[in-house]
Amino acid sequence: MMYRIAFFDVDGTIYDGKTVSPKTKEAIQALKGKGIIPVICTGRAKPEAEWLLKMLGISYGVFNNGALVCHENKVIDKSPIPRVYVQKLLDRATRYDTTMMVCSIDNCYTNRPNCPTLVRIRKELGLSVPLPLTESLPECFQVIIFCQEHEESRFQLEEVEFSYHRWNPDAYDLNLRGMNKAVGVEKLLRHLGIPKEHALAFGDGLNDYAMLEYVGCGVKMGNGHPDLNHVADLTTKNIEEEGVYHALSHLLKVI
Repeated sequence: MMYRIAFFDVDGTIYDGKTVSPKTKEAIQALKGKGIIPVICTGRAKPEAEWLLKMLGISYGVFNNGALVCHENKVIDKSPIPRVYVQKLLDRATRYDTTMMVCSIDNCYTNRPNCPTLVRIRKELGLSVPLPLTESLPECFQVIIFCQEHEESRFQLEEVEFSYHRWNPDAYDLNLRGMNKAVGVEKLLRHLGIPKEHALAFGDGLNDYAMLEYVGCGVKMGNGHPDLNHVADLTTKNIEEEGVYHALSHLLKVI
């Protein structure tokens, strides 16, 4: 199969919490040299992935678990959460003294910037300091709730259904129901006129499940969640063992 595009999850796939390895950078540059388009496909908000796009020279990105698709600063497609529901979630967060983060195209905002859990996770992932939420809510593509799993039901609204992507024992992403990385991938492929059979993707988390299942070749990282075995076409080495480099050097002979 001749692949024309490759989607990369960020955390746990190409970024280990500290850096992107030289070999991963080399592999992605080799892809570009072969005319294969590299794309960042992440649960992160766009402002929290900009540094990575610049570092790797990548111009396409799928952010917020598929809710925002961009080429550089041009929006290709977007699926914002209606402000009325964001406000209702914020009201719940206030009622239950819970930290909440709102992700827009340019910034992230929070109702409790000094929350110890938020500060800890932000430092672990190398995230920027979110701005304080004001009465004027920004256009929101994703909400992050900082709570335990047994507290999730507090943020279920009768008026709308959400998709939940828990990525930390103390935090989870909340998107519109049915939103996932595969949705964003499909939108970008349609925009570029590339059949999904000519796409491959790398991921390690449960929020990568739909993406790995959708593309022509889904590659599970060796450190990935066991459930990804149900949809991945192959498993590479873990991130510490240069899984992306190893897979691309054998799968596409690009190195």
